[in-house]
Amino acid sequence: MAEMTDCIIWHKSIRDTGYGQTFFRGKVVKAHKAAWIEANGEVPKGFVLDHICHNEAVERGECKGGNTCKHRACVNLDHLRLASSSQNIMGGIHNIDHRTHCNKGHLFEGNVMV
Repeated sequence: MAEMTDCIIWHKSIRDTGYGQTFFRGKVVKAHKAAWIEANGEVPKGFVLDHICHNEAVERGECKGGNTCKHRACVNLDHLRLASSSQNIMGGIHNIDHRTHCNKGHLFEGNVMV
């Protein structure tokens, strides 16, 4: 696999969930979604945008996920792909052995994911 280019992190306005946000076409939307729509058109029904940069960082054990995940604020179009909701979820957790926290930032303790 070719090495991924650097993330382009949105710094203007960040939601408490870690996603960049912007005013786009009359409403507040996630910044990566606005960038996608501007370049590619609407996200088709049944699909979401998946941050590939996050998935690869999880595989390398470099990202714990949750609200502190820098990849949530990435607006690099090369780092986004259309995915089903289940593909998006599995992309970020398929290598869960390296993760110490759930997507909400809670510590995994023993067998319990809090």
